[in-house]
Amino acid sequence: MRRAALLSGLIVLFAVDIIAKQIALRHLGSQGFFIAFGKFNFGFLPVINDRIAFNIPLPTIVILIVLFVVIAGLVVCLVKCPKRFRIFLWLILLGAASNFGDRIFFGGVVDFISVNFGNFNWPTFNLADCYIAVGVVCALEKYVCCAVRTPNAA
Repeated sequence: MRRAALLSGLIVLFAVDIIAKQIALRHLGSQGFFIAFGKFNFGFLPVINDRIAFNIPLPTIVILIVLFVVIAGLVVCLVKCPKRFRIFLWLILLGAASNFGDRIFFGGVVDFISVNFGNFNWPTFNLADCYIAVGVVCALEKYVCCAVRTPNAA
């Protein structure tokens, strides 16, 4: 039952990410949609990001190969890691797979969430990026907490 619920939840998250990207591409246009709260702006502006983290330019084939290796490594980790980390690895894998698919079908990752505060513009991101970030932060927190409780078991 727990496995079916996990799988269902992951499928829903994956579908929400894909649908949100399609809505952003088809309905937001190049101006996007923003809501301002004083100096804080939150909005949706679709862009195709053909670079990797920190805006580093690499050839598409290099990015695809690196992502494929990372995804394969995550699958191996899922098989070998303790159960307490698996949900977090699934989130990371889900986000990585979604962004990998974007690179294959669109030539780059479909980003659409924009957050700005005054002159500071956070890089545009998507739900898959959120899944990756949450998975990494939660896995690290779980690892650190387990290491603190039982120093030899981490």
